Amino acid sequence: GAPPPPPPPPPPGDSAISQYTELSTIGCCRTSDNQEGSQETPIPRATIDDCAHFCSESSTCWGFEWRDWENTCELHTSPNDFHHGSGFDQCFCYSRNGGATSGPPPPAPPTTESPTDAPPSGPPQPATYREITPRGCCRTETGGSGDALVPFALDTIGDCRDYCSGSDTCFGYEWHDWEDKCEIHTSHAGFHHGSTNDLCLCFMRLDVGSAPVTAAPVTSAPVTSAPVTDAPVTDAPVTSAPVTSAPITESPVASAPVTSAPATDSPVTSSPV
Repeated sequence: GAPPPPPPPPPPGDSAISQYTELSTIGCCRTSDNQEGSQETPIPRATIDDCAHFCSESSTCWGFEWRDWENTCELHTSPNDFHHGSGFDQCFCYSRNGGATSGPPPPAPPTTESPTDAPPSGPPQPATYREITPRGCCRTETGGSGDALVPFALDTIGDCRDYCSGSDTCFGYEWHDWEDKCEIHTSHAGFHHGSTNDLCLCFMRLDVGSAPVTAAPVTSAPVTSAPVTDAPVTDAPVTSAPVTSAPITESPVASAPVTSAPATDSPVTSSPV
């Protein structure tokens, strides 16, 4: 597929390095007894400004060391690590103005404005991130990879960060140091822990989607069955149609008239004696 669009440029004046002071002697950070001090695992493929961003997002970071020859950032967790520089001109040490207690900017409170209210004034707050520990690729609670886009090539881990910051659907990112690729995560599920691979870094975005979304309980309305009322069975009255016997009309029997023939006395003829 087509490569993703380039990350948006940072807003004017949004330089995290302005919150730090470089040591007056050049070189890597050193304590008063010339020790390296207390530092976290170096972050690879980072610019000096990326390093400042990472430190600003940590409440335990007092400053950082940036190694120009390998583009690596090292966050320091003790105020005693900034006594002087080591003298090596490809290494730079910066102490944080205000110290580690300044912490990252707090998340913006939820707005209660109505849609008709005027938008808040001032520039938008920059996106903030927290590295997931132990260091490694982003993993869900069950060890899955989460919801992520296919990794794509970018020059630095800062470019990966900027790409995520410019997206409303990015919940954090994963940087593959062995291949200089960026993986954008589109849900909060993949930030439970790291996979313990030092060549993979996982950062959860704090200003959007950092807290799991808890769905409101679904309350089902009780299903009330209408009472079933058996209608009384009423036997319809059986109405027998009256049987009307057709009147029997007897045909008159006409007796043939008996005609008696008149009796005719036959003459009595006496024979002569």
